[in-house]
Amino acid sequence: MKTLLILRHGEAEQGIPKHDFERALKKHGEQEAQAAGAEVRRRGIQLDLIICSAARRTQQTAKRAAQTVAYNGPIEKLETLYLSGVPQHLEVLAGLNSACQNVLLVGHNPDLEDLVNRLTGEYTPLTTGALVGIDLNTDSWKTISASPGTLRFVFFAGESE
Repeated sequence: MKTLLILRHGEAEQGIPKHDFERALKKHGEQEAQAAGAEVRRRGIQLDLIICSAARRTQQTAKRAAQTVAYNGPIEKLETLYLSGVPQHLEVLAGLNSACQNVLLVGHNPDLEDLVNRLTGEYTPLTTGALVGIDLNTDSWKTISASPGTLRFVFFAGESE
């Protein structure tokens, strides 16, 4: 059994004359990331790996969540997870080391909503800072595309405040 945690980045700056890739988190977005990390800690989930899009706001979200859960391992930043679609996300996940049991993926919509739907058959709208836990019926990430997943929980950061 593998556990995939999916975290949509926290609320980011809007209307800034920057490329979307460079948008930073707002203070509220930092709080959302911290709340999501606190939820991971509250559930007693020990992360083996954090992967995120290379966009600034997802890196900031991943770092804040990691600090909150006292995760000291690597945070892999992948440009291939920036608004690239479900097939690319599944390819990245399928390439993970089987020794990793609990993985946190930090990314963007609509990709994350589509990924949750693809893995569980359930549509779950994800607001900024939303965290989803999925149990995957597999021992290897290589078979993620063929492994049915079960939606374990959905956490909305705004509900914790």
